Amino acid sequence: MSRRLRAFLLSLACGAGLFMGQAAQAGDAAEMRVIGFSADARMFAFEEFGVQDGSGFPYSNIFVVDLALDKFAPGAPVRVTIEREAPIKDARLRAWEKARSLIARYGVDSDPGAFAAYRAAADLGASGDAVRFNRYPQAPNVARPYAIAIQSKPFPATKDCLNASNGFNGFMLKLVEANGAPVDRLLYEDAAVPPSRKCPTGYRVGAVVTGGANAVAAVAMIQASSQGFEGDDIRWIAVPIHLDAP
Repeated sequence: MSRRLRAFLLSLACGAGLFMGQAAQAGDAAEMRVIGFSADARMFAFEEFGVQDGSGFPYSNIFVVDLALDKFAPGAPVRVTIEREAPIKDARLRAWEKARSLIARYGVDSDPGAFAAYRAAADLGASGDAVRFNRYPQAPNVARPYAIAIQSKPFPATKDCLNASNGFNGFMLKLVEANGAPVDRLLYEDAAVPPSRKCPTGYRVGAVVTGGANAVAAVAMIQASSQGFEGDDIRWIAVPIHLDAP
């Protein structure tokens, strides 16, 4: 189906009231795959991919993050969108081809990391406001409980997002438990909302990934919802979690 025909059919459906209620929530929830950490656990990489709502174009984005500086590494991110209907694997293959030298430069496939927690966007039973996890996911009998909590932070809407559902929001992330003891430590807080998030409406903790032989690095993977063409779209943000020494 062409993009023009798709848009025409969507306009007819909206006019007929077919996108009321739950049907209006159809959007684009990107999948996320961890690529890994560098050998010194300073650099972290992941991929998000999916099919855009509205256009039906497949995309793949590969991010390399300097955890010490909390910023993208030079040359990142790598973004690929195939501007026609095609298999998702085509976009992923192109993105990996473009990112191959970047991944090798920073060695971010040296350590695959481990999920300490994972909550899929489609998981209806999982709250994303707070996540409690063991620092050592590969040694569950060694209890080192930690917990993080996320909270939306309202901002004035940009002119393109004045009609965004649920407001126009950034977020703040806190460490609320460390080694089994309550703490109140700010990990991250938006001072402004980056334009790359478009019209962000809400956030949840989608995963926690640890890396390094002694879990010396940890990353919170945040699912960011943004008002899209057919409903809310979901993309991923990596936020370093600064844990205590192992």
